[in-house]
Amino acid sequence: MVITGGSSTSPVAMKNKAVKSYGSNTFLIGILILTIVVVTIDIGISNVADFAKKFLTSNSGFLTFITIFSIFWTSQFLFYYSIRNRLRPMKFKGKKLLFIEKLFRNSLWLLLILNSFLILEMLSFGHYSVNILVLIVIISYSVNILFMSLLFFMLLSWNRTKKNYVLVYYSLAAVSAVISGALTIIYMTNILLGGSEQISSASDILFPIYALNSSMGLLNIANTITFLSSFVFMWLGSIIVLRHYRSRISKSRYFLLIGAPLVYYVGQYFIVLNILFPFIDSSSTSFIFYYTTFFTLSSVIGSVIFAMSFWLMARELSRNVELATYLKICGYGFIMFFSSATATVVHTPYPAYGIVSICLVGFSSYYILYGIYSSSVSLSEDINLRHLIRNSATSQLKFLSSISKGYLQDKIINQVYNTTQKFEERIEEQSGISSSLTTDEIKYYIKQVIDELKTKKESV
Repeated sequence: MVITGGSSTSPVAMKNKAVKSYGSNTFLIGILILTIVVVTIDIGISNVADFAKKFLTSNSGFLTFITIFSIFWTSQFLFYYSIRNRLRPMKFKGKKLLFIEKLFRNSLWLLLILNSFLILEMLSFGHYSVNILVLIVIISYSVNILFMSLLFFMLLSWNRTKKNYVLVYYSLAAVSAVISGALTIIYMTNILLGGSEQISSASDILFPIYALNSSMGLLNIANTITFLSSFVFMWLGSIIVLRHYRSRISKSRYFLLIGAPLVYYVGQYFIVLNILFPFIDSSSTSFIFYYTTFFTLSSVIGSVIFAMSFWLMARELSRNVELATYLKICGYGFIMFFSSATATVVHTPYPAYGIVSICLVGFSSYYILYGIYSSSVSLSEDINLRHLIRNSATSQLKFLSSISKGYLQDKIINQVYNTTQKFEERIEEQSGISSSLTTDEIKYYIKQVIDELKTKKESV
C-alpha cells in the first residue's frame, strides 16, 4: 500500500484507473451468458442423443450443431481478447510466467482447428474420425491438468511461508481437479478407442454401462468422487474468502451465498440413488430422460450460484478494482468449468454434440488459475498485513504509552505506513499481486488495534 501526500495520485489509484478503461463488464457478461446458453444446449442434446437420434441426423440437427459451433467459438475469442487486457502477467517468486498466456492462446487456436476438421469431415465424407475426438479430449483436459497442477504448486509454495486455510482448500481443490482430469482422459479415451474408428449417421448411439465392481466402473466412480471433491474444496475456500469480507455484506446474503451452491450442486447426485424420491423407478426410460435433462440444467444453475458469490463480492469491493477483477475472473472460470465438465462424447453421437463443451474445460481452467491465485494471494497479503499492523502497533504502544492518545495514534499510523509500504512492495514484486486493503481500512484497523490494546491494559 503506497501512501503519498498532497494532491499526487498513488500508484494503486493509477493502476485502478487503468484497469477500469479496459472493456465493458456488461459486454463480458453478455458473452458469458451466450457461451453458457450454447454449452447448455450442446450438453443437453448430447445427453439425450440416444432419444433424439432422428433429430440429430436430420438437416435441422446438423444445422443446430453448426450454429452451436459458430456461436461458441466466436464467443470464446471475443471473451478472451476482451479480457486479455485485464490480465496482468502472473508472477511466481519474482519471475513473470509469460508462457501461461501463450499456452492458453495456442490451445485456443489448436482446438478450433481440430473442431473445424471434424466439421469438414462430416461435410465432405458424411462421417468423422474418432481419433479427432480423442485428440480434442486429450488436449483440453491436458490443458486443464497443467493449469490446475500449476495452481496447486503455486498455492502450496505460497502457503509454506504464508499459511492460511484459503490456500490449503484451493490447493486441495486444484489437486482434486488434476486427478479428475487425468481419470477423465483415461476413461474417455479407453471407450473411444475401443469402438468404431469412424462415426456416421448410421452408427449406434449407446451410453456405455459398466458394473460397479469392474475396472471401468470403479474408474467412473473415482472420477465422480474427485470431481465432487474439487467442487467441495473450492466451496470451502470460497467460504473463507467471503468470511473475510463478511462485515461488508448482510448476514442473510452471506449464508445464502455460502449455502446455496453446495446444496444445489451436490444434491443432484442423490436423486439417481433414489434417496430423495425412493418411489420413482430409476430404471424407466422416462426417468432417465428427465433426470438427464435435470442433471444438465442443475450443473449450469449450480455453477451460476457458485459464481454469484464472487460477482457479488466483486461489486461490494468495486472501489478496489484489481481485487474486484480477480473475483470476477474467478466467477467466469468457475461457471465455465462446472457448466462444461459434465460433457461427454463417449457415446459418439453424430454430429459430435458435446465436443465444444469439452473444449471449454481447458479454457475455463486458465481463468480459474488466474482468478484463484490472484485473489488468494491478495487475501493472504491482507491477512499478513493485518498481523504486521497488529504487531507493529503493539510494539509502538509499549514505547509510546505515556504520550497522549491522539498523538499516539498519529505516530503509530505513520510508523505502520512505512512498514506496510515496504512489506507490500516486497510481496508485490514476488507475486505481482497487491493487497486489497485501502488506506482508510488500514487506518480504521490500526485504531481498532490501539483501542483494543488500551482496553486490555486498563482492565489489568
